[in-house]
Amino acid sequence: MSNFFSRLNYSFGNEDWRTEEKALQIKPGNRVLCITASGDRPMHVLLEDPSEVVSVDANPVQNYLFKLKKEALKYLDEDQYLAFMGVSPSEERRETLKKLTPKMDAETADYWNDNKGLITPGIIYQGSMETRWRNLSSLLRLIRQNEINRLYSVKTLEEQQAFLKNEWNHTLWRNAFRYAAGLASRFIIRDPGLYANVDPNFKPGLYLYDRMINCLNRTLARENPLISIILKGSVYPEALPPYLTAGNLQPIKERLDRVAVYTANVITYLEGVPENSFDRFSLSDVASYMDQASFLRLLKAMYRSAKPGARFCMRQFMSRYKIPEGLKPWFQTEPELESQLENEDRAFVYHFTVGKVLK
Repeated sequence: MSNFFSRLNYSFGNEDWRTEEKALQIKPGNRVLCITASGDRPMHVLLEDPSEVVSVDANPVQNYLFKLKKEALKYLDEDQYLAFMGVSPSEERRETLKKLTPKMDAETADYWNDNKGLITPGIIYQGSMETRWRNLSSLLRLIRQNEINRLYSVKTLEEQQAFLKNEWNHTLWRNAFRYAAGLASRFIIRDPGLYANVDPNFKPGLYLYDRMINCLNRTLARENPLISIILKGSVYPEALPPYLTAGNLQPIKERLDRVAVYTANVITYLEGVPENSFDRFSLSDVASYMDQASFLRLLKAMYRSAKPGARFCMRQFMSRYKIPEGLKPWFQTEPELESQLENEDRAFVYHFTVGKVLK
């Protein structure tokens, strides 16, 4: 577990900002607390014109990644930025890094100077999670290269649905994916959030397969970033998140100085800020890494630091914590919206807890 909080775990960010946006309903001028993770989330929050974004992560390396992405977007032009990130080809990434590190704080600059090997191939696929999903992709393509290529050749959702029903979704493929995904999640990915708070009889491969098929029946594979990394090892242009999409770069760039970054446990951080500090909480899947006692502590810290009517969004991968009866007077969840978001989310692995603080 300790290694998990000192390595680059996430570099791309598989959470779907479209559903997060619907959950949080951020208004111009809001003050937003978010988890840094891959650095995508604080950039996406900026699209909603908040007054400030406080980005917190217990892992300093994830904060170094956000600062790298921030400086790249701030000082490079659009084409240079996308090439440096890894969206388009480039042989100049190390030279670009030399220009960016003097603009960073010393600790962040030292990290990237010591880890240039992560920069050379393009940073967006270099997190341990992305690397291991791509390892799974290599295994799956070895098993069913032709079918995966055909899936990505379809043009319409109707065509894709027919292909899934008639040619893709059969027992051999289901068992192959179940085995490969189960093996990857237990022995390759090694994310402590996967199994720390989950029934040991849980079948991860079968769960992932069924959720993926449900998602493919409502969205094209080439438009889904998580499915594309799993099946193709990279993301098609149609599936790039907003912070890597040309039309969104300028407003994010203009607001980058509104982000304050802290390396801290989010619970400890929230317990230390003044009461009524935040209008919105974008908490990613931090609950997956907590035991029950820590989850309750998080809820209490949220309530204390929330402004009246503050909205929150929590994702859970395989854990299933619920707001306990004793705290329900503090939080109003929105089951219909949660179900809607779960059905729409292109990051098909998550369950949602969404609502507002009653204060």
